[in-house]
Amino acid sequence: MTMNSLPDGWAENVQALKYRSTNEQNIEFVNLIDQAEGSCDLDVCSFLMSLFVNGDDDGVLESVSSVLASAKPTDYIEALMAELPRLVDENVVEWAEVMVGQAIDEHLDLIKSIVIKQSEKVKSALMLIISDSDFKDFYPDSEELEKVLR
Repeated sequence: MTMNSLPDGWAENVQALKYRSTNEQNIEFVNLIDQAEGSCDLDVCSFLMSLFVNGDDDGVLESVSSVLASAKPTDYIEALMAELPRLVDENVVEWAEVMVGQAIDEHLDLIKSIVIKQSEKVKSALMLIISDSDFKDFYPDSEELEKVLR
């Protein structure tokens, strides 16, 4: 994984703060994440996606989500699809739902074109999320994506 556009040691410093326990660590984490704004290629997106974990994050992961929004949609969606099975397996479903829903709302055609190339594991994880009736109510265009998966 190359992250040439970010300072040396950036990924290691972020990884060391993945599980934070103090407000100072939260602030340091957010400051590091903010450095990736505008530098989100596929590798950086994939790394940032790996930071989503189950549990209370004191709202800190909002900064990760915000920085991911600065990425090219293709990089963001490809990284999201790659991480989706883990997000579902590790019960990080709320974040997965938000990110998938945003991708559907903002880039439906792109996500459809990316999804058809994904493994069955990714498609199953995605189907688990988008087939939920509450998800469909909130993201009605998800039915179009569901048709692609059938």
